[in-house]
Amino acid sequence: MVKAIVYAISKVNDFKVLLLPNGEFAPMETTEKLHLEDEIFIQDFGLGGVTFEYNNEICTGFIEDFCSLEIALSFLN
Repeated sequence: MVKAIVYAISKVNDFKVLLLPNGEFAPMETTEKLHLEDEIFIQDFGLGGVTFEYNNEICTGFIEDFCSLEIALSFLN
């Protein structure tokens, strides 16, 4: 499992920006109601569809890319 922190949240779509342990960022699309600075635990870490643990529940999302903060934030618009 990989621990990620919710770094930014879109107000207009379902994207969240995750901060990964290696310092990279990952825009992830999910309908889960995550909050800033929440910790999630990604089980099948990689691009595409992922499952993660949040509040002791298994949730799903879609990671678009591993990238810089500037690029990741562009997914929030």
